[in-house]
Amino acid sequence: MLDFAPPANLEVADYSHNQIEVIENVCFNPYMKLLCLDDNKISKIEGLKTNKSLTSLSLRMNQITKIENLDGLNLEDINLSQNQIGKVTGLSNLPFLKELDLSKNHIRHLTGL
Repeated sequence: MLDFAPPANLEVADYSHNQIEVIENVCFNPYMKLLCLDDNKISKIEGLKTNKSLTSLSLRMNQITKIENLDGLNLEDINLSQNQIGKVTGLSNLPFLKELDLSKNHIRHLTGL
């Protein structure tokens, strides 16, 4: 995804409206606080486990079907609107989460909150 060598202290990156299919190479930015990958072709949340500084993640308008691989992150804000998520799971180990947007998905029951 990051096809250049960004500065080690990069805190904000916006890769919206591209053709990205896989979240990769983000782990090399330990100071990343905000990552925006809206309107891409991402189908799986992955590659973020070492980003302990990440507090805001936006994956709006992708092809994500499941909330996963976010355990142990310090996320405060997650936008997963306009995906294909059918069930709310994978949020129980996010103690700092303050804002969650799951609008325009395939959710039928208010469970998992």
